[in-house]
Amino acid sequence: MKRFPLEPLSRVRDLRLEAARRLVEQRRADVEQALRRRDVAKQAWSEAVERRARHQRDCAQATSSAEVPDVLWLRRADRHRLLIDAQIAKCETMLRGMDEELERARQAFAEAFTAFRQAQAKVDALEKFHGEWKRKQLHERDRREEQAGEELYLATGTKR
Repeated sequence: MKRFPLEPLSRVRDLRLEAARRLVEQRRADVEQALRRRDVAKQAWSEAVERRARHQRDCAQATSSAEVPDVLWLRRADRHRLLIDAQIAKCETMLRGMDEELERARQAFAEAFTAFRQAQAKVDALEKFHGEWKRKQLHERDRREEQAGEELYLATGTKR
């Protein structure tokens, strides 16, 4: 039987499909890594917000007690609140950055997955074409064998 004429193209498409598959796996890992970094940033933000709430409770408790805090204590408490607020703002900025990074990673994954599906469709189409070509070659071979058998039969039948 003849060799499939598009065999080199088939090998190239298989290589491209494998490269696309590896890229999808890399992009999936990038998304997972971005999710982990975003979770760390979200945890830091949550902890800062909890520190702020705890500080407010402590201040409210101190100011509501029978003993009135002095001015120095109030200034320190206010500076501490401002520091916590700055930490919260920093965490929010970091969290927004991580959200943007996650969105970019998801977009890159979607693009890589689309490219993989296109490469897979090309491989599938070529395999379908190869199957049709092979069936046609087998049918042609069978037809030639049958024709050769008929010719041999006719040739031996006319000589008797």
